[in-house]
This record gives sequence, structure tokens and C-alpha cells, in this order.
Amino acid sequence: MHPHGRFELTVTSSGQARLRHDRAGRTRVWSARLEAAVWPRLIEALRDAVFPDLPTAPHVPGATLRELEVVGVDPEGTAVLDWQDLGDPQVREVFRILDALVRQCGDGGVRATVDELPSVVHDVRRDGGEEPAAGPGAAAFGSVAGAPVLALAGPDLDLTLLEVPDGRVRERQPLERPAHAVLLGRAGERDLLALAGEDRVIRMWDARTGAALAAREGHDGSVRSVAAITARGSALAFSAGGDGVLAWDLGSGADLGRPAGKTGAVNALCAGRAGETSLLVAGCEDGTVHVWDIATGRPVRAVRAHGGWVNAVAILPYGRGALIASGGADATVRVWDATTGAAVAECAGHRDSVMAVALALVDGRPVVAAAAFDGTVRAFDAASGHLERTWHAGGARPACVAVADIAGRPAVVAGCDDGTVLLWNLAGSTAPRVLAAGSAPSVVAAMAAWTAGDRTLVAAGHKDGTLRLWDAATGVPAFAATGRDGAITSVAFSMAGDALTLLCGTDDGTVAVREITGGRVTGVLTPHTGPVHSLALAGPAGIVVSGSADGTVRTWDADTGRPLLRLLGHSAGVTTVATGQVGGRAVVASAGYDHEVRTWDAVTGAPLLAMPGQPLPIYRLAFGSLHGRPVLASGGYDGLIRVVDATSGEQLTALPGHHGFVTALRLDPGPDGTTTLLAGCDDGTVHAWRLPDGELIGQAAAPGVPLALSALAGGTVHVAHPGGLAACRLVSR
Repeated sequence: MHPHGRFELTVTSSGQARLRHDRAGRTRVWSARLEAAVWPRLIEALRDAVFPDLPTAPHVPGATLRELEVVGVDPEGTAVLDWQDLGDPQVREVFRILDALVRQCGDGGVRATVDELPSVVHDVRRDGGEEPAAGPGAAAFGSVAGAPVLALAGPDLDLTLLEVPDGRVRERQPLERPAHAVLLGRAGERDLLALAGEDRVIRMWDARTGAALAAREGHDGSVRSVAAITARGSALAFSAGGDGVLAWDLGSGADLGRPAGKTGAVNALCAGRAGETSLLVAGCEDGTVHVWDIATGRPVRAVRAHGGWVNAVAILPYGRGALIASGGADATVRVWDATTGAAVAECAGHRDSVMAVALALVDGRPVVAAAAFDGTVRAFDAASGHLERTWHAGGARPACVAVADIAGRPAVVAGCDDGTVLLWNLAGSTAPRVLAAGSAPSVVAAMAAWTAGDRTLVAAGHKDGTLRLWDAATGVPAFAATGRDGAITSVAFSMAGDALTLLCGTDDGTVAVREITGGRVTGVLTPHTGPVHSLALAGPAGIVVSGSADGTVRTWDADTGRPLLRLLGHSAGVTTVATGQVGGRAVVASAGYDHEVRTWDAVTGAPLLAMPGQPLPIYRLAFGSLHGRPVLASGGYDGLIRVVDATSGEQLTALPGHHGFVTALRLDPGPDGTTTLLAGCDDGTVHAWRLPDGELIGQAAAPGVPLALSALAGGTVHVAHPGGLAACRLVSR
């Protein structure tokens, strides 16, 4: 049991795993296969912990407990422990393994536990479970070609445009997934319609023509590998996961979709050149390696490379073509000709799964370095498969490797599961140079190297989200940056024009671009990693703003769907965003489950205000003005509505809570300098107040939950509800 719900993990000696997650009436189930080394490592940890002689903790009502049951193997038994009762190092090791398996089996869908193991989970499959309820839907008032229109995404999975006020259906189209947010507004010369929800994708259309503008895709799960190359005159980025490969143009941020052909789950990517041809190589769960021509996007070939899944691939220009190497669960490394597909060598010697490979030229001949779960890094002649040398990682398990050029001589850099980063000279050294000592930060999950002139940089991505950079020749650290995107799973250097950047993939599905100096995130290629709950439009140029359950606020170009900014600061999911003008600039406001209201400059992303909100989650925000000063209203779970000065954050008024939580909010200026505040609640009521005195103007009953409200006119407000459009007459008390 855990604050994020109840997790039930079952692991068997055959390498099968099953994870069930129950939370808030929702059940999710995954199945997976594990690396062969996981089971003996777990049993060894149990024996070292003197299991089953662990003390059983008394049950404390409301406490979070871990229950461990071992059946059918030695040792057997059951123990119940408090979540924090891990003083014994061996007990801690048992749960370190189990926590990592929970995180990896969830494939980006579970973020409650810490992952401190290399990638040991494969063939993850979602085995069903209960999907979240559709909810009441979402709605937005706006105009199309100057005519007032309501856009309504109802619980019946239809998106409907209704004319206001008569409610006549203007257009209707079916939806595949429930929608949580709808936007209808003017962006430049276009009437923009946008929709978002459970699938995290923000879809945009021209509301007049119905033409699709953008629908940015992302990975449905963790990012397992990233690669970058300059080809077709552009800096291109690629990422891989359980749902295949995605591609982007780094210069424009354009989503280039997927390479042609079907691959299934992809574990590893690399990009390189064979003569004049740029190639993308992918290692897959089914043991195959796929190769594409990047210029055309067409598949070149698919090779059955390994008896188990492929964990790693590498490419090296050689002669008039290139060599490709792959490492897999069958403990072998294989090399073949990238142009013909002919087998070149099979490299044997490892006793466990090969986790990473790298290729280099040593005195003009190709050498492949491979890191395995057996705790070794080995170097082979890539032309013959002959084992040349073996290095030991000092009791740690190397999880990733890269080749770094140091003063014209190649070296192999390995990152280990204890946080150690080691460097060996491929030409013959046996003692490693330590770039980073173990234990802090956590598992090194990804390595990359870049050589320019006489300088070589080495990057390491860690499971705790830390990204580190060194000068390979001197070992001097360049920077260490900690992100909030989840565990780093993959890194790659990218050259866009004159700018050298780092491409980083994470286990929550994010692909981010970081600058080399200081590690600042300069772009996020992927969409949200959680359901999108709110949309808004900022500025006349058309900046779409989105708030998500992943705790971020993002901005997008309304014409292309290109990501612009990612705004961080919330400690929990964002449920609502709103936009307005404050001090002559476009401002974004957001709020959610952390009970705080935050504002940013919509163009630069500069943070402006961080204000405590209600004592309970906030569901709606609205900008307005009062006597010429910009104000911001917020309402949430307890029905309380708070109005603050949008420039200073000073509270101006607070209106008492109501019987339901706030589902719709609106501020409209009046002709006499006052402002009308309209609020709809989930009990079906609509209330109107006059500001600044807070006098209740009247209230009305809607046919359903109010999703959006029109301006008050002649005592009547039009209410969008799950069933359509209703005109509600306010009645004074």
C-alpha cells in the first residue's frame, strides 16, 4: 500500500512479472518479462536479509505498509513492514529491487516508486483494467466567422458546435477518447478550435474550414532511447519506446511522425552514416534490428539479430559503408555490414545480457566495446569477433557505454548501477579512470560522447533525473543539472546550426533539449505526459496554453502545434489555466491540486506570482478587470471563490463556499465600472455577484453541471452543460 494507491507486484522464477495498481476506483494491470539476472539477485537479497525472520510490524490504522510474501522457493515467508521501516541494509536492498520493478513494469504509467536498477524489464504489456470515467465533458463559448458558437465535448464522445442562442447544431464529429478541455478562440486570422483530454494530445483545427492544424504525438510510455543526426539539411531527433520510433526536426520543432514500417517495441536507437547515406538503426524487443534511410524515411532492411530482445545498437562509418553492432539478452554481440546486411562477426564471452555497445576505430581497425549485466566491459575485434580485453566494474553492473576520443586515442566510458562512471583506454589500459564515484547520484542509465576539435565531452543521465557533463581529457565536470521530467533513460548530443545541445529521454515519456552550458532546458519535443485538463489562448498571435495532470503548464504555437514553453512550479497536477492582460503583457495563470495559483509571462515564461489559493484543490480560474485593474478569480472543491489583484496578488474579496465545487467561472466588466462574477457549480447551480461589494445579483438552476458560461445579458446567462445549451434566468433572493 502506498499514498498513490495500492500496488501488487508478482514476480516468478521463470522471469514473469505482473503489476496491478488500484487507485481512486481505477485499476491498471501490466505484465512483463525480466532479465534472467533479476530473480537470483532478488533471492540473494532475501537470504541476506535473513528472511523470513524479519520482524512483523503491528498494524497502525491509516499507516502505509509493505507486505512481502514469498511462496514456493527458499526462503519462504511473509513480512509486513512500515513503508519507512528499512533500517536493515539488506531489507532495503530487497525493496530497492521491488520498487524498481514496479516503476519499470508500469512503463511510465507509475511514478510513485524510485527506480535504482538498470533497465531489466522487457515486453511490457498493458493487460487492461478499468479506464477512468468519461466525466461530464468540456465546453467553451466563442465565435466562428463572427457568429457566436458553443463548442461542446460531451460524455457521449461527440464534439459538437452549437449556434448561440438557439442551440442549433452547426457541426458534429465523433471523438475517440473523453475530452477534458475545449478551446474556441481567435488566433491571428484564424478561428481556432482545440481539444485535449485523457490521451495527452492537443488537437487543433481551423474552426471555419475544419482543416486539421496539429496533433502532436508522444510516446505512450517511457522513452527508452534517443538519437540525433544532421541530415536532409536539418538537425533531426529520434526517440524510441514500447510504441516504436518518433522523429522531429530540432530546428523548427516540427513533428515528423514515424518512420515507415512496423517494428513493435524498440529498446535502442543510433544514427550514423554509411558513405553518403544517413541511417537510423533500431534494436527491438523481438530480437530484430531495423535500419532506415533517413533521407527517405523508408526501411532498408530488418535483420534477425538475437535470440532474445535487443538492448543496444551502434553504428560506425567504415570503408565505403558502415558497421552495425548490436547486443542482446542472449549475452552476445553481433556485427554486420550496414550496406549489404551480411554478417561480419559474432562476439561471445559475456555471461549475462549485454546492456550497451559502442564502436570505435583503434589504429584503423574496428573495435566494439560491450557492457553486460555480469559486471564486465569487454572489447572485441569487430571484424573477427576475437575477445581482446575484459575490464571489471569493481562489483557494480555497467548499464551504458560510449566511446570518447582523448587526444586522438579512443576510450570507452561506462556508467554503472551504483552511480560510478569509469573510463578505460581502448588501446590497452587495464586500470580505469574514475570520472564519478558511486552512490551519488543514482544509477547511470545513459552515456554519450561528443568530440569537436581537441575537446571531448561526456554526458551521463541518471535515474534520479540528474544530467552530468565532463571534459573527458581532464575529468573536470562541466555541469550537473537536475530535471523534473522523471528518470533519465537516454541521452544524445545534437548539433543544430552552431549550437551543441543534449537530447534527453525520460521514463515518463518526455524528450527534452538541454543547452550544453548550464544544462537549461530549451525545448520539450513531446506533449504532456499526463491527461490535459485545461486549455486557454494567449495573445493576438495565438499561443495555446495547456495544463496537465503531469504538473506542468505548456505553451504551443497555434498554427503549427510546435511546443514553445514548459512552465514548472506546481507540485501536483494542474487542473485549470487562464490567460489575460496584466501590465500590458499576456499572462498565464494556473492552479490545481497543490492549492496554489501561479502566473507567468505568456511569451517569455518568466514566473510572476505564486499565491496560496484555497485550502482544497482549485478547479477554475478567470481573468477580468475591476475599476481598470486586472483581477484573477479562482474557485475549487470547497466552492469558495477568491478574487485577487492580478498584479500584486493582494486578495480583494472572498465569496463564501457553496454546496458544490466550482466547475465554471467568468468575469465580465459592467458599464458602471463594476464587474459581474459568474460561477457554476457541480450541483447544477449558477450564481452571479457584483464586484467589488460582493453583492449576490441572483442565481439559477441549470439542467446539468455547468461546463461554461456566457456573459450575463438582461438577467439571462447561457449555460453549456453535458446535454447541450440552456438559457437560465437569474432569480434574486
